[in-house]
Amino acid sequence: MKEKKKMSLLLKLVIAIVLGIVVGFVTPGMGAFGEVIIRIGATYNSIFGNFLNFVIPLIIIGFVAPGIADLGAGAGKTLAATTGVAYGSTIISGTLAFVVASLLYPHMVHAGMFMENAANAEETVLAGYFNIEMPPIMGVMTALLMAFILGLGMAVIKGST
Repeated sequence: MKEKKKMSLLLKLVIAIVLGIVVGFVTPGMGAFGEVIIRIGATYNSIFGNFLNFVIPLIIIGFVAPGIADLGAGAGKTLAATTGVAYGSTIISGTLAFVVASLLYPHMVHAGMFMENAANAEETVLAGYFNIEMPPIMGVMTALLMAFILGLGMAVIKGST
């Protein structure tokens, strides 16, 4: 019996991006049918985006807290070092991105380059058919702080459950 080969996540992402570009180029010329396709995509995007924003804090708590608890008694020092490296790399990468953008963008984009067809994007974008609001239980930063506190607490308690 042959084993079914799985498609890699990277390949799936590339295919999805290419399909999105093709749909973006083809649908404006399709009239009403193109509008239906765009609105279905906007509806899916809205629902999936709202769900993702709802779930992210829960995922953070669910994975970060046990991870910190598994570090054990030295969790405080290891956590401080990890946090320092994370914040340091964020500052360095943000500064590098700012410098590169400041140096390259003025040469790539010229004033008035897109003005002949410019319009307010919010006025031209088609809305989805409906929207389901899913407000998150807490913010991402609150979830991170809660995960750190719970993880350190679990590491100190050294319980079996």
